[in-house]
Amino acid sequence: LRTASGRYILTLFEPHRVEGGDLPFFLGYAAHLAAAGIPAAQPVADKRGNLSATLAGKPAAIMTFCEGRHPETIGIDSCRAAGAMAARMHMAGASFAQERENKYALPCWRAWIEGMGDNLN
Repeated sequence: LRTASGRYILTLFEPHRVEGGDLPFFLGYAAHLAAAGIPAAQPVADKRGNLSATLAGKPAAIMTFCEGRHPETIGIDSCRAAGAMAARMHMAGASFAQERENKYALPCWRAWIEGMGDNLN
């Protein structure tokens, strides 16, 4: 979205990937990282202060646009920079107060695999 105040991304969250109830965690975490100086997209509140809404039956949010581009080549310097940024993100995230179950952790994999049934072939 291009506006007089800047560029934004309209993000639709697919219900089979992100549950609507998890949005306050994800959006709060993004805002927390940005406030800590991490170059992360931030959720934009509407006039009533809501960070998310429903659009076309799906949870949605408007996020700030982060400028940047992917590196032309991957080398030691870009790997070092990625590792340094990951460390900064982990350190900034340590002070984030909200918690949620990690639905992508190893214990969840068995249920995913069993749910795939014969589609694994």
